[in-house]
Amino acid sequence: GALPFKVTATVEAKDPEKDKLTYIWHFGPTKVETTEPTASHTFDKAGDFNVYVEVADDKKESTKSNTVGVYAGNETPEVEIGLTGNKTFYFPGKPVQYSVKVSDKDDPQAGSDLSGLVVSAEYLEGSDKAASSPGHQVLTEAMLGRNTMLALDCKSCHKENEKSVGPSYTAVAQKYEKNPDAVNYLTKKIISGGGGVWGEVAMPAHPTLKPGDSKQIVTWIRSLAAKAAGKTMPATGSVNPTLGKPVLPKGLLYLSASYTDKGSSTIRPLTGDKVVVLRNNKIGLGAASKLQGFTKFNMNGMDMLILPKQPGAFTIENIDLTGITSLGFTLGWTDPSKGYTFEVHLDDANGKLLGTITLPASTLKGSQDKPAGTMISGKIESTTDGKFHNIVITSKAVDAGESSTVAMTAVEFGS
Repeated sequence: GALPFKVTATVEAKDPEKDKLTYIWHFGPTKVETTEPTASHTFDKAGDFNVYVEVADDKKESTKSNTVGVYAGNETPEVEIGLTGNKTFYFPGKPVQYSVKVSDKDDPQAGSDLSGLVVSAEYLEGSDKAASSPGHQVLTEAMLGRNTMLALDCKSCHKENEKSVGPSYTAVAQKYEKNPDAVNYLTKKIISGGGGVWGEVAMPAHPTLKPGDSKQIVTWIRSLAAKAAGKTMPATGSVNPTLGKPVLPKGLLYLSASYTDKGSSTIRPLTGDKVVVLRNNKIGLGAASKLQGFTKFNMNGMDMLILPKQPGAFTIENIDLTGITSLGFTLGWTDPSKGYTFEVHLDDANGKLLGTITLPASTLKGSQDKPAGTMISGKIESTTDGKFHNIVITSKAVDAGESSTVAMTAVEFGS
């Protein structure tokens, strides 16, 4: 943060004998002693500082917390990614329009000088769980890796762009950019330590670091190669949502933007990051929640919902309905003898009725021995408030004597 930079730290500590505890806080070179598990300190000089606490009981037994690194003297720039149209879904074949904006309290010109901006896109296979709250600004693996790195002792030997005791992170990224085994090798190297690659100074081991956390650090380091090469999409533009790849059923489009400010001779630059995630407009039923009557099961990796004979409902949570004018259901298994009626409600089962969709009798032409499938769709009323909503889909058999077994395998949002 910018100077003066106020930090408030808290710790959870327990004593088995319930002795009175004393807390000795270390804010860089400054010590603060308290009898409460919280303390504040204001940094008035720029620099990197380690913050940790020693906790002691009245018998002089003590323990030390983990160390958290903080930087005073510069405030992280803010990056926003705006989307034109829907903020939950992409539609295969339809370009996604985006615009990146940057603001920096330390530099009023940041929004117009975007030389420090890197914009990129990735199209990856995800999961219903990973896609359950897309459209929001989220942390990617690379950003999490950067945060993990800052909390460790790495910064005492490495800098992002400059050689220090060890090589710069950018130099490491460039060295291993085309190495297919780089992720596995570097992940293990961070944990086990070692030397001989960059000189005589050995890198200390981090045996308590989890492999997943180490891999996140490696992901961030490798992202610096593209940044150093100036590989970036424009600040405003459009992108093919699948990046020319085949459409993946659970494919996620990640739009990422990072901006590094200029810093100064005495203040190191900081990087702000943002990511927007869009998912396929045809979603699996692993994303369905609050099931009433429906039965969820998985067959060969596909999540399905068995339609109940009695009235039922399920919810798809936290989606943007901007531009959505139709809804389709993929259904299969055996032929309905009477048929089903579906209603689409906004926010809850008693909410605004957006549309009604019907599955007529004798539609699937399938049997228990030879299942068949079809897709039905219908118009729904558009929602234009730009907010994220839940939608509740209710079902009801046309006749209580319905005897078929029908499964829903996907819901498709149409524009």
